[in-house]
Amino acid sequence: MTSRFASRRPAHLAQPACLLALSLAFTFTGVAAAGARTAPGQHAIPARPGGALTLCPNPDGIGAFDPAARSESRADALRYRHASEAVDLRDSDPAWQPTVRKLWSPPRTGSQKSSLTVWSVTAARKDGYSSIVRSSCGASLVDRSLTVTIAPLAEPGEHPCDACAETFFFVDRHRRALIYFIY
Repeated sequence: MTSRFASRRPAHLAQPACLLALSLAFTFTGVAAAGARTAPGQHAIPARPGGALTLCPNPDGIGAFDPAARSESRADALRYRHASEAVDLRDSDPAWQPTVRKLWSPPRTGSQKSSLTVWSVTAARKDGYSSIVRSSCGASLVDRSLTVTIAPLAEPGEHPCDACAETFFFVDRHRRALIYFIY
């Protein structure tokens, strides 16, 4: 005798449906990314229409940067695109992971990683590019973000290459620095 709430689906069909549902849930929350640093249930949210970003970090779990997360953001920025896609996904917020998946390519031999340096680490609200994030995701996110700007080392006597610099925007989610935008 079965309860009126029991499934009428044969037992051999229930398991694949459950696995598909779990797979989709993990894919859309970013947890499926190898080594992702996000907690289950974290997901990106849509950006405001007309902005440069299409996804924004979910505000849940974002906190102030402590010294360890600031240090981690420096290392993550210098390592980005020089290790593996899995590492870049791990170092990224779910809002940035689709971009990593779309644009990632293996590092070229003789990669310039060792010639990169951190130019600055600052509160995002002080960075000139913060207006891009503000228009897409709001001032609250900018106020809780950190930027790390990296660039190639200049030869002695040469002016640093401003056009070669990249600015990484980070959030601190549960004491982990995560990239969510690069300009």
